[in-house]
Formats: sequence, C-alpha cells, structure tokens
Amino acid sequence: MPRDDFYTPTDIDALRMENELLAFEARYLRGQFRGQLSARVAEYERSATELKNRLEESERRLEESERRLEESERSAAQLRERLAEAERAEQDIALLLQRLANSPFGWFFASRQNFRILEQRYLGNDG
Repeated sequence: MPRDDFYTPTDIDALRMENELLAFEARYLRGQFRGQLSARVAEYERSATELKNRLEESERRLEESERRLEESERSAAQLRERLAEAERAEQDIALLLQRLANSPFGWFFASRQNFRILEQRYLGNDG
C-alpha cells in the first residue's frame, strides 16, 4: 500500500469492529444487569429478613397470648373451685345455725345478738 493512500477498511474489518463494539456493549450491559440484579437480590434479602423478623415477633406474641390464656383458664378454674368451696361452707354454716337454733340451748343462742345477725344473714330469719 502506498504511503499517500488512506487506509480504507474492508468488509471484514468493518465486521470485526462491529463485533468488538457489540462485545463491548454486551459486557457493559451484563455488568449493568448484574449490578441491578445484585441490588434487587439485596433488596429482596432485606425484605425477606424483615418478613422473617415480623413473623418471629408475631409467633412470640401468639405464644405469649396463648400462655396468658392458659393462665387465665387456670385462674378461672381455681376461682370456680373457691366459689364452690364458699357455697359449701355457706350451706354448712346455715345447717349449723339451724341445728343450734333447734337444739335445747336454742333459746340461749337466740338471746345473743350475734347469733340473730347470723340467722338473718344465712337463714333469712327476721325473728
């Protein structure tokens, strides 16, 4: 090639340059895609971690609520037992007061104000 002539690319040279340009563009786009993909993956991982934490917190609160409910149920059962005991004690007191009033010493007990108050309270006697 003479020194005065300018270089003119052939079709193969043009194809090679286009191929290099396309390869460079593909590498650039892959890099951008990887960057976007890794950012999205990181975002999804953060979201998953937040959801996991919220789920664990919900499970903890649910377990706490179940524990409190069980304690409440036990307390209610204990209160029912105490109420039944109190009702039986009241029946026993009423029976005892009736027997004392009907005993040979009933006149003595009836003369006492405290006994009359108990009779009124447990037997409903206005007497």
